[in-house]
Amino acid sequence: MADSHKVAIGDLLNRADPLSKKVVSAYNYDATYNGNLQNLKKFDANHLEAAATFLGFTVRGAANKKLYKNLTVLCDRIILKIEALFETQCNDCGDNYTNKLTDKPLLTCQLCLQGSHNCPKVQERFEALNEVPETLRLIGMVWLCSGCLKKNNLSLLPVSATTPAEPPAEEELAAEDEEEEEGEEDDDPPQAEEERGSPRRNRQNLQNNPTQICSAYKARNCPHGLTGKKLINGKPCEKSHPPRCFRFSKHGDNKRLGCVKGQNCKYYHPRICRDSLTKRECFNRDCKFDHLKFTRRNKEEAPRESAP
Repeated sequence: MADSHKVAIGDLLNRADPLSKKVVSAYNYDATYNGNLQNLKKFDANHLEAAATFLGFTVRGAANKKLYKNLTVLCDRIILKIEALFETQCNDCGDNYTNKLTDKPLLTCQLCLQGSHNCPKVQERFEALNEVPETLRLIGMVWLCSGCLKKNNLSLLPVSATTPAEPPAEEELAAEDEEEEEGEEDDDPPQAEEERGSPRRNRQNLQNNPTQICSAYKARNCPHGLTGKKLINGKPCEKSHPPRCFRFSKHGDNKRLGCVKGQNCKYYHPRICRDSLTKRECFNRDCKFDHLKFTRRNKEEAPRESAP
């Protein structure tokens, strides 16, 4: 299952048009949800609408009206759809399965757009539901994938709650969170808001998986660049390049300006130079560690007042 995302993303890139390919390429499996959201928000409406259409979304309504005025919502849908093509486990039969972009699953998860496994048990569930007259179906009956059931602690709920495979109407999806105007960007840095994880994939915190992180990236000298996507001999970096915590990188664990979340932070906390932490100075030009803001790197520099 670990490499299924590479196969899925590779298949998308082989099928995608030039505009869509750029958006799909910006998705980073090892990044946090917020990291991917910021990566996709760098694209304009033309690129995002092209990618959404390629992934099967309707982005234009009657009279060519835009259904997604809020590009952040559109980016969110693109991320969920990409992740819905990764290998997952069927909650009904227990088998692992993978849906392709061209597949038409019987059921669609109402939280993350994950399509169901078309195993006999899911087929029985779908057929049983369709025998119930539409007027008698309970409002709110939904189907959730195994990932959402586990992540949201809903695995003990009755498994009979399902809905037909028809996903939520595009108008309903596009109407969510339409408080921002199209293309409007937040003034606050990406980490100013509390990050929510992908609703399906309960990813492990990169802080607890340091072996996944590129050692050259830690030293800020990876030839593949900060994102790891620069191609060397036709290949990107094989290791993870998680987004750095800008608060910790600049101010350490300072209570007012730094990051005090520790292991609970969704972003990568690089190793801070010991001299920078204790003395606010480091004259070693070959030092590979991060240095706090206002750290003296040259003996001729006058000492600066550090953050309280």
